[in-house]
Amino acid sequence: MATVARVLAEATAPLSPDDHTAGFTGKGPWKKRFSEILAALVALGRAREVESGRFMG
Repeated sequence: MATVARVLAEATAPLSPDDHTAGFTGKGPWKKRFSEILAALVALGRAREVESGRFMG
């Protein structure tokens, strides 16, 4: 979650979930929960949806 928050904070343009997951090489089921990670970051105020399906930190 911290890595996703950092990527969002450093982004110069809104990113879609596909933009995010393309850059991560971690193994395991985290991609299935990626929308939950984004929702948690939005709820915590560490991310915001600026366009439909695109997020920034």
